[in-house]
Amino acid sequence: MGRIYRRALIALAVFAGLSALYPLLGGDKGVGWKMWVDWKMAGGVFAGGMLALANLRGLVWGVTGLLGTQKATTKLVFFSAFRFMLIVIILLALLKMGLINPIGVFIGLTVVFTVLVIEGLREAGRQKNSETGGGDGDIISPE
Repeated sequence: MGRIYRRALIALAVFAGLSALYPLLGGDKGVGWKMWVDWKMAGGVFAGGMLALANLRGLVWGVTGLLGTQKATTKLVFFSAFRFMLIVIILLALLKMGLINPIGVFIGLTVVFTVLVIEGLREAGRQKNSETGGGDGDIISPE
């Protein structure tokens, strides 16, 4: 899981940096969208990504901590609903204060999801290849 967090943080830093530089590169010329012009986009990317990573961490913690217990399903559902409500409250508060851009939040959430899918495909390729005994097994090559 550490590799997923590292790669997601790197991708978030890149996307947040690019979204912060967008107006400096004349990104609003001809588009007319004022939402792209300020630092709120970078804040939204960062906030969305960090909340997605926190949610992933909570999900991993919840599943590993509840495996093998009799009431795992009930507790897992409760903690998942609580985590979701907490994320919604945080996002609504940040939006209400005008600190983030909703499109940036969507981009941040998507970046983490994409990294998670890519790492899952890589691990699936490694698992498949370890069963057959050849190559490095990446479905998606790291290069």
